[in-house]
Amino acid sequence: MSSLFRIVTRKALYGLPVVALGATVLVGAQGQVALAEPPLTVEDAKAQIEQHEAEAAGLDQEYNDVKLEIKDAEKTLAQKQKNLKAQRSMIEKLKKIVGQVALANLQNQSLGTTAQLFLHADTDRFLSQLSTVEKITQNQNSALQNYQEQQAALVSLEQSATDDLKALESQRDDLKKIRKEAQKRVDDAEAILTRLTAQQREQIENEEAQESEDSERAASQASDDDSDDSDSGDDSDDSKSEDDSASSGSGKGAQVLAWALTQKGKPYVFGADGPSSYDCSGLTLKAWGKVGVSLPHSSSKQFKMGTPVSKDNLKPGDLVFYYSSSRPSHVGIYAGNGQVFHAPNSRKPLGYSSLDDMPYVGARRYG
Repeated sequence: MSSLFRIVTRKALYGLPVVALGATVLVGAQGQVALAEPPLTVEDAKAQIEQHEAEAAGLDQEYNDVKLEIKDAEKTLAQKQKNLKAQRSMIEKLKKIVGQVALANLQNQSLGTTAQLFLHADTDRFLSQLSTVEKITQNQNSALQNYQEQQAALVSLEQSATDDLKALESQRDDLKKIRKEAQKRVDDAEAILTRLTAQQREQIENEEAQESEDSERAASQASDDDSDDSDSGDDSDDSKSEDDSASSGSGKGAQVLAWALTQKGKPYVFGADGPSSYDCSGLTLKAWGKVGVSLPHSSSKQFKMGTPVSKDNLKPGDLVFYYSSSRPSHVGIYAGNGQVFHAPNSRKPLGYSSLDDMPYVGARRYG
């Protein structure tokens, strides 16, 4: 499969946009053709950077998925190796039994029964042995057949374990390739920044900082509004509906968000799940783990768990997913008032973004 085909296929899988990159063709004095990169506008640069970062995030989650597959494969292989040890032990025992049967038959074929009885000093012992030998002889075919069947099972089990080991090694190679490809996306994003003027880079930094501040302010306002609603509640109403309780940020969701916010400012790191750095699903699994809910380190697998929540019924602590409904490549924690707290990418620390900054595909509630 060509690199271009893999890239386009992965973009389609994760629902990523394809940004066209233009180039100017230059012909040198010797007739050599070269491609000159055109100047970028800030908007073009931001779009291309976002695409590369989204692809890197998708590869991050693909990396996590393969790690989980490797973990399962290692458990399966370990069990097969344990079964192999037991099977080999059984084969050794059966081999001895078959050998004893063959030896007994050989020894007792040289003399007739009458002659053996005449020559045997202990008649009672001989008759007892003879009865045993005859019984073994009757079961000889059965013992040999059992040995052959178990030997065939051993060969099959050995082949299966060998195949599993090869597959495991291939998966480990895949991890290295995915990690390398993801780093290339990060490098590509950085390369775009280097094509900009200092003024353009400063403009992007200022815009991103303003967007983050706006999101944090909006999320804080949501928290303040919830607190005010709680303080001004009617004391005569001793009960609260479940929806009212959830909307005020109570319960596990509020605890999840509260813990996640204590990680604000920590860096995004590929495949990390804390405590000093996180990727997107590493943050969400640790946050929900703080309230006793175990989630896998994978945005796509987290999306298959919990209870679906509609966008207009989101509550603080709900997980929101992006880019592809079949295999989401990014996840964040809903923070209220149309904002999400997440681990965005390697350029930005853990912080806030607008819920609609990325292609939204769904949400889940747990616990």
